[in-house]
Amino acid sequence: MKKTDRKTERALTAALIRVCDSALKAIPGFVWITHFVNHSKFPDSLVIVSVFGTDEELRDVCGIQLDLKLSTLIQQELNALDAPIKVKAHQIRCDTEEACERDNEGNWQERYRYSQLH
Repeated sequence: MKKTDRKTERALTAALIRVCDSALKAIPGFVWITHFVNHSKFPDSLVIVSVFGTDEELRDVCGIQLDLKLSTLIQQELNALDAPIKVKAHQIRCDTEEACERDNEGNWQERYRYSQLH
């Protein structure tokens, strides 16, 4: 990883930690946030995943459009960086621990491996 990639990764991680802290307080069922990226194809390869505990919790959040609030919060944090990171709507996703466990035996890398992203 190049020095610029490490700097971008640190800034991205800090932004997502701020999102996580806010979401834990404001969005029921939200558990954590993660991201997957191939730095040689950045920012197009970036995928940000907000993780909820169960499928039902995610359905409930989507039903009252809190998923859109979360997406907006993510975009705001990325835009506020010294070097803003522009992402498209399809790069911000919601998922559940329940679905990953059921479909990928809890392996998030498998669930979001690069070959599936592009």
